[in-house]
Amino acid sequence: MSLFIFVEKKNLKIVYNRFNEGELFMAKFLHEGTRLYTHTTRAYKLFTNEKEIAKWHEGPFVIDFSEGGIFDIAISTGDQTIRSAGTCYRSYERESLILLDWKDDYCFSNRVSSVEIRIMSATSETEYCTEIHVLHQGLDDLDEAQLTAYKAFWKGILGKMHQLINRGWFISDAELTLDCFK
Repeated sequence: MSLFIFVEKKNLKIVYNRFNEGELFMAKFLHEGTRLYTHTTRAYKLFTNEKEIAKWHEGPFVIDFSEGGIFDIAISTGDQTIRSAGTCYRSYERESLILLDWKDDYCFSNRVSSVEIRIMSATSETEYCTEIHVLHQGLDDLDEAQLTAYKAFWKGILGKMHQLINRGWFISDAELTLDCFK
């Protein structure tokens, strides 16, 4: 049996996992999410389709959406630009999950971290509200400034998608009813 304890500290969420053997394992990861007024199919295409990516991303990018294919995109995070050169699609489940083997020109040029992008309906009451959750794992040896840069990277991507789809509307939990979206 494992016990998971989640601690949130500033811009960092940490999970402590105590295994049966009594070993304490600490893993740093980042989680970002957004809620979009669109169907899961369109949300999925925002990460996998060149025409959809071009709608929210201003600069050049290269994608080859297949297992082992390239996901190369650059996002400015203020004073730092992170480019996901070397990142590959590891696997996917149609319209619900995208797994990336993450390499970039910032901290992961010599090793790989893992990115999990979950796409799901926000409620069973409507098909036109989708949540996207990004979980970036394997950040154990990064310092606070590097973690902040990755958080800004994912916030930047999701923020651009949010602006494209929602045009500034933040969908609250109270608005997740069938009547609201008819």
